[in-house]
Amino acid sequence: MPTILNYWFTTYTMEKLYETLAKAAIEDFESFFVPSSNFVIAFKVANIHSPAKVVGNSEGSTVILSHYMLQERVQSVDDAMFFLIIIGHELAHYVNKHLAHTDESKIDSVAIEGWADFFGARIMFTLITYGNQTQKIIDELIAVPFISPASTSERQDLILRAYGRALRRAYESLYRPSDGSSKYPRSEIRVGTYTAGVSSFFYRLFGSISENWTFYVYRRLLFLTRLIEIYDEGTTIEPDSFFERTREIHVNLKGTNNVFISSGLKQKYWNLIGTDYIDEPRHREWVKEKLKKEFDEWDFKIGF
Repeated sequence: MPTILNYWFTTYTMEKLYETLAKAAIEDFESFFVPSSNFVIAFKVANIHSPAKVVGNSEGSTVILSHYMLQERVQSVDDAMFFLIIIGHELAHYVNKHLAHTDESKIDSVAIEGWADFFGARIMFTLITYGNQTQKIIDELIAVPFISPASTSERQDLILRAYGRALRRAYESLYRPSDGSSKYPRSEIRVGTYTAGVSSFFYRLFGSISENWTFYVYRRLLFLTRLIEIYDEGTTIEPDSFFERTREIHVNLKGTNNVFISSGLKQKYWNLIGTDYIDEPRHREWVKEKLKKEFDEWDFKIGF
């Protein structure tokens, strides 16, 4: 005999498709820009093999979303986090106008894809933090019928744990299968890059890197998911030349006469997802020294 709880769950999950979440994320992202900028995400739905991709050139880009995936049901907050990882990556390509760049070396594509992972994580967490429609869907997914809504700290913990599980899913279903491609960074690097993007978001949000907060986040993203086990002593990070090339690409995309690659972003979000790449060595050195000073104060006495 069906119960009220079963009726609620069945009715709710039938209504929440990935299409709903995609629309919410795109409209929330557009809302981060001032209306006078007329910033819109050009997107369409098509039968493609991947969940999403961006196509275009120097004249403009379009986000293509999989018709098959959009018609599937979002059955958990883990599903929502997984999709936001995907859409955040594609929005990073779009807002940075990556399709306007022409590769000049073998590392260019890898650099761009790596930056889409890093910047995409910041977009994803900006959507979770400030996107009204995205927040509503997530809150509905973590809600329990007839129980008081989760507190801020409980919601935060649920989301970070779900994000960790979604990142594990992305590693297994998206990143590892692309390890044979010369277009993407290695799968373990992509996991690290996404995690660094999350850290970057909170650093930009709070203005500093708290030792306890950082390990609180990393525990949920890497340790509870056992993603930390994909790294070993032989794992190497990308050389400095890789990061320098990433910076050069985006400075060139911005141009000398523009403040942002994509203009119109509300000032509130400049520090989180602004595309104002600064080509100023003294500023970069200042940031490095500031971070180094904060890291030097860590004692690694974590109470978890």
